[in-house]
Amino acid sequence: MEATARQIDGPEAVNALEAGLADNIFYEFDADSVVAIWHAVEDLALEEASGSLVAAIQEFSWVEAHRERYEQLALTVDHVEVIGAGAALRRMARMKWLADRKGAVKRYRAAIYEGPEVQVAFVAEQANEAKEFEARRFRGFYTFDAGLVARLRADLIDLVAGRSDSFREFARQRTIYEAGREIQRELAAQKEALAKAVRRLRLDGERYRPRQFVAELEKGLSRLVEWKDKMPKLIEQVEEN
Repeated sequence: MEATARQIDGPEAVNALEAGLADNIFYEFDADSVVAIWHAVEDLALEEASGSLVAAIQEFSWVEAHRERYEQLALTVDHVEVIGAGAALRRMARMKWLADRKGAVKRYRAAIYEGPEVQVAFVAEQANEAKEFEARRFRGFYTFDAGLVARLRADLIDLVAGRSDSFREFARQRTIYEAGREIQRELAAQKEALAKAVRRLRLDGERYRPRQFVAELEKGLSRLVEWKDKMPKLIEQVEEN
Protein backbone atom coordinates (compact mmCIF):
# COMPACT_ATOMS: atom_id res chain seq x y z
CA MET A 1 0.00 0.00 0.00
CA GLU A 2 1.25 3.49 -0.88
CA ALA A 3 2.29 5.73 2.01
CA THR A 4 -0.11 8.66 2.26
CA ALA A 5 -0.27 12.00 4.02
CA ARG A 6 -2.92 14.68 3.69
CA GLN A 7 -2.74 18.27 4.81
CA ILE A 8 -5.30 18.89 7.55
CA ASP A 9 -8.35 20.53 5.94
CA GLY A 10 -6.84 19.67 2.56
CA PRO A 11 -8.50 17.69 -0.27
CA GLU A 12 -9.14 14.06 0.65
CA ALA A 13 -7.83 12.73 -2.67
CA VAL A 14 -4.50 14.60 -2.60
CA ASN A 15 -1.47 12.69 -1.30
CA ALA A 16 0.86 15.39 0.02
CA LEU A 17 3.82 13.01 -0.18
CA GLU A 18 3.66 13.12 -3.97
CA ALA A 19 4.03 16.90 -4.11
CA GLY A 20 6.39 17.05 -1.15
CA LEU A 21 5.62 17.91 2.45
CA ALA A 22 6.22 21.42 3.75
CA ASP A 23 7.71 22.11 7.15
CA ASN A 24 5.58 23.55 9.97
CA ILE A 25 2.37 22.34 8.30
CA PHE A 26 0.10 19.84 10.05
CA TYR A 27 -0.73 16.67 8.15
CA GLU A 28 -2.67 13.47 8.71
CA PHE A 29 -0.32 10.50 8.25
CA ASP A 30 -0.82 6.79 7.82
CA ALA A 31 1.64 4.41 9.48
CA ASP A 32 3.78 3.97 6.35
CA SER A 33 4.27 7.72 5.91
CA VAL A 34 5.22 8.08 9.58
CA VAL A 35 7.94 5.46 9.14
CA ALA A 36 9.17 7.08 5.91
CA ILE A 37 9.54 10.51 7.51
CA TRP A 38 11.00 8.90 10.63
CA HIS A 39 13.73 7.22 8.60
CA ALA A 40 14.42 10.52 6.81
CA VAL A 41 15.22 12.13 10.18
CA GLU A 42 17.41 9.17 11.11
CA ASP A 43 19.23 9.46 7.77
CA LEU A 44 20.08 13.08 8.53
CA ALA A 45 21.52 11.99 11.87
CA LEU A 46 23.60 9.27 10.17
CA GLU A 47 24.88 11.75 7.59
CA GLU A 48 26.11 14.19 10.24
CA ALA A 49 27.39 11.30 12.40
CA SER A 50 27.22 13.33 15.61
CA GLY A 51 24.73 15.23 17.73
CA SER A 52 21.72 13.92 19.64
CA LEU A 53 18.71 11.88 18.58
CA VAL A 54 15.62 11.37 20.76
CA ALA A 55 12.93 8.99 19.53
CA ALA A 56 9.54 8.36 21.13
CA ILE A 57 8.28 5.09 19.65
CA GLN A 58 5.19 4.24 21.76
CA GLU A 59 6.27 0.63 22.40
CA PHE A 60 9.88 -0.57 22.76
CA SER A 61 9.00 -3.69 20.78
CA TRP A 62 8.79 -1.57 17.61
CA VAL A 63 12.59 -1.21 17.62
CA GLU A 64 13.14 -4.94 17.15
CA ALA A 65 12.02 -4.76 13.53
CA HIS A 66 14.49 -1.91 13.02
CA ARG A 67 17.24 -3.18 15.31
CA GLU A 68 20.04 -3.05 12.76
CA ARG A 69 19.30 0.59 11.96
CA TYR A 70 19.22 1.56 15.64
CA GLU A 71 22.46 -0.27 16.33
CA GLN A 72 23.99 1.78 13.54
CA LEU A 73 22.52 5.00 14.92
CA ALA A 74 23.78 4.24 18.44
CA LEU A 75 27.31 3.67 17.14
CA THR A 76 27.29 6.70 14.83
CA VAL A 77 25.45 9.48 16.66
CA ASP A 78 26.83 10.89 19.92
CA HIS A 79 23.66 10.40 21.98
CA VAL A 80 20.63 8.25 21.17
CA GLU A 81 17.67 8.02 23.53
CA VAL A 82 14.59 5.92 22.86
CA ILE A 83 11.34 6.49 24.78
CA GLY A 84 8.78 3.73 24.96
CA ALA A 85 6.59 1.48 27.06
CA GLY A 86 6.94 -2.19 27.84
CA ALA A 87 10.08 -4.21 28.45
CA ALA A 88 13.27 -2.68 27.08
CA LEU A 89 14.97 -4.80 24.45
CA ARG A 90 18.18 -6.68 24.96
CA ARG A 91 21.23 -4.54 25.50
CA MET A 92 22.33 -2.31 22.64
CA ALA A 93 25.70 -0.58 22.85
CA ARG A 94 25.53 3.17 23.60
CA MET A 95 21.73 3.16 23.51
CA LYS A 96 19.77 4.82 26.34
CA TRP A 97 16.27 3.52 27.01
CA LEU A 98 13.80 5.90 28.70
CA ALA A 99 10.83 4.00 30.13
CA ASP A 100 7.43 5.63 29.71
CA ARG A 101 6.09 4.00 32.87
CA LYS A 102 3.04 6.24 33.22
CA GLY A 103 2.14 6.18 29.55
CA ALA A 104 2.59 9.95 29.29
CA VAL A 105 3.78 9.79 25.69
CA LYS A 106 1.96 6.63 24.60
CA ARG A 107 0.03 8.48 21.89
CA TYR A 108 3.05 10.24 20.39
CA ARG A 109 5.63 9.40 17.78
CA ALA A 110 8.62 11.72 17.72
CA ALA A 111 12.05 11.76 16.10
CA ILE A 112 14.05 14.80 17.20
CA TYR A 113 17.60 15.32 15.99
CA GLU A 114 19.97 18.13 16.98
CA GLY A 115 23.26 18.10 15.09
CA PRO A 116 26.03 20.59 14.37
CA GLU A 117 24.52 21.62 11.02
CA VAL A 118 20.93 20.32 11.02
CA GLN A 119 18.20 20.44 13.66
CA VAL A 120 14.94 18.72 12.80
CA ALA A 121 11.91 17.40 14.66
CA PHE A 122 9.05 15.21 13.48
CA VAL A 123 6.23 14.89 16.02
CA ALA A 124 2.82 13.28 15.54
CA GLU A 125 -0.05 12.26 17.81
CA GLN A 126 -2.10 9.12 17.20
CA ALA A 127 -5.53 10.14 15.96
CA ASN A 128 -7.38 6.83 16.19
CA GLU A 129 -7.57 3.92 18.65
CA ALA A 130 -5.99 1.20 16.50
CA LYS A 131 -3.83 -1.32 18.36
CA GLU A 132 -1.87 -2.59 15.37
CA PHE A 133 0.72 -0.06 14.25
CA GLU A 134 -0.13 -0.49 10.55
CA ALA A 135 -3.72 0.61 11.20
CA ARG A 136 -2.80 3.69 13.22
CA ARG A 137 -3.29 7.22 11.93
CA PHE A 138 -1.42 10.28 13.17
CA ARG A 139 -1.57 14.06 13.04
CA GLY A 140 1.58 16.11 13.27
CA PHE A 141 4.29 18.10 11.52
CA TYR A 142 8.02 18.44 11.03
CA THR A 143 10.23 21.48 11.46
CA PHE A 144 13.80 22.60 10.85
CA ASP A 145 13.50 25.62 13.15
CA ALA A 146 16.27 25.16 15.73
CA GLY A 147 14.44 26.97 18.53
CA LEU A 148 11.24 25.00 18.03
CA VAL A 149 13.20 21.74 17.78
CA ALA A 150 14.86 22.48 21.13
CA ARG A 151 11.52 23.32 22.80
CA LEU A 152 9.87 20.16 21.50
CA ARG A 153 12.76 18.04 22.78
CA ALA A 154 12.73 19.71 26.21
CA ASP A 155 8.95 19.28 26.54
CA LEU A 156 9.14 15.63 25.49
CA ILE A 157 11.84 14.84 28.05
CA ASP A 158 9.95 16.73 30.78
CA LEU A 159 6.79 14.80 29.94
CA VAL A 160 8.37 11.34 30.20
CA ALA A 161 10.27 12.40 33.34
CA GLY A 162 7.05 13.47 35.06
CA ARG A 163 7.98 17.14 35.24
CA SER A 164 5.05 18.01 32.98
CA ASP A 165 1.63 16.49 32.40
CA SER A 166 1.17 17.55 28.76
CA PHE A 167 3.14 17.95 25.56
CA ARG A 168 2.72 21.72 25.74
CA GLU A 169 4.80 22.85 22.77
CA PHE A 170 3.16 20.36 20.43
CA ALA A 171 -0.29 21.40 21.69
CA ARG A 172 0.70 25.06 21.31
CA GLN A 173 1.78 24.53 17.71
CA ARG A 174 -1.43 22.65 16.90
CA THR A 175 -3.60 25.35 18.48
CA ILE A 176 -1.85 28.16 16.59
CA TYR A 177 -1.98 26.23 13.33
CA GLU A 178 -5.69 25.43 13.62
CA ALA A 179 -6.53 29.00 14.63
CA GLY A 180 -4.43 30.31 11.76
CA ARG A 181 -6.35 28.12 9.32
CA GLU A 182 -9.64 29.52 10.67
CA ILE A 183 -8.37 33.08 10.21
CA GLN A 184 -7.30 32.26 6.65
CA ARG A 185 -10.74 30.83 5.88
CA GLU A 186 -12.36 33.94 7.36
CA LEU A 187 -10.08 36.19 5.29
CA ALA A 188 -10.92 34.25 2.13
CA ALA A 189 -14.63 34.54 2.87
CA GLN A 190 -14.34 38.27 3.56
CA LYS A 191 -12.32 38.80 0.38
CA GLU A 192 -15.07 37.13 -1.61
CA ALA A 193 -17.77 39.10 0.22
CA LEU A 194 -15.91 42.38 -0.37
CA ALA A 195 -15.59 41.70 -4.08
CA LYS A 196 -19.32 40.94 -4.24
CA ALA A 197 -20.19 44.09 -2.27
CA VAL A 198 -18.00 46.30 -4.49
CA ARG A 199 -19.64 44.79 -7.58
CA ARG A 200 -23.10 45.50 -6.16
CA LEU A 201 -22.07 49.06 -5.30
CA ARG A 202 -20.96 49.56 -8.92
CA LEU A 203 -23.86 47.89 -10.68
CA ASP A 204 -26.97 47.86 -8.47
CA GLY A 205 -27.43 51.61 -8.28
CA GLU A 206 -30.26 52.70 -6.01
CA ARG A 207 -30.88 49.14 -4.82
CA TYR A 208 -27.53 49.00 -2.99
CA ARG A 209 -26.45 52.20 -1.27
CA PRO A 210 -23.04 53.08 0.25
CA ARG A 211 -24.42 52.75 3.78
CA GLN A 212 -25.30 49.12 3.07
CA PHE A 213 -21.78 48.53 1.76
CA VAL A 214 -20.30 50.06 4.92
CA ALA A 215 -22.55 47.95 7.15
CA GLU A 216 -21.51 44.71 5.44
CA LEU A 217 -17.84 45.71 5.52
CA GLU A 218 -18.01 46.47 9.26
CA LYS A 219 -19.77 43.17 9.93
CA GLY A 220 -16.98 41.21 8.23
CA LEU A 221 -14.20 43.20 9.87
CA SER A 222 -15.72 42.70 13.32
CA ARG A 223 -15.38 38.92 12.94
CA LEU A 224 -11.70 39.31 12.09
CA VAL A 225 -11.10 41.73 14.98
CA GLU A 226 -12.44 39.09 17.40
CA TRP A 227 -9.23 37.10 16.79
CA LYS A 228 -7.25 39.93 18.41
CA ASP A 229 -8.44 38.68 21.81
CA LYS A 230 -9.26 35.08 20.90
CA MET A 231 -5.80 34.00 19.74
CA PRO A 232 -3.90 35.02 22.94
CA LYS A 233 -6.55 33.31 25.09
CA LEU A 234 -6.25 30.06 23.14
CA ILE A 235 -2.47 30.05 23.57
CA GLU A 236 -2.72 30.90 27.27
CA GLN A 237 -5.09 27.99 27.85
CA VAL A 238 -2.62 25.57 26.26
CA GLU A 239 0.36 26.93 28.18
CA GLU A 240 -1.50 26.72 31.48
CA ASN A 241 -2.46 23.04 31.05
